[in-house]
Amino acid sequence: NRGLMGLLNNSNQGKQGIDFEGVQWGKIHPSDIDFVLEFKNEVLILGEVKYKGSEMSTGQRLMLERICNSWHTGKSFIIFVHHEHDDETTDIPLDKCEVYKLYYQGNWYNRSGSVKDKINDILKNFKIEL
Repeated sequence: NRGLMGLLNNSNQGKQGIDFEGVQWGKIHPSDIDFVLEFKNEVLILGEVKYKGSEMSTGQRLMLERICNSWHTGKSFIIFVHHEHDDETTDIPLDKCEVYKLYYQGNWYNRSGSVKDKINDILKNFKIEL
């Protein structure tokens, strides 16, 4: 198994879905974030992955934007990523996904490139050395 699953102690548990049935308040219900990175208590990156051509729901977009906007340094981003991985029996390789949009300081920008390159650009911009 590749990717994040290789970092988990039990990859089967990492693949388990969560049933949100019965945990909602009107139209409000739990949502997930596909990936989160935090660097040195300075930079926060929230990531959402969808199949190419798909958009986030309004509620999910607003939730991510509000979390991003509340980050204490203002150095926070949402990376919206598209994939074309059609094999539902295997994991979506994040390193093969294409950045679609980037959110920063209240605005969405059309972007392209790999996830890793985009994150490296952000870290370089803020002089975050690892």
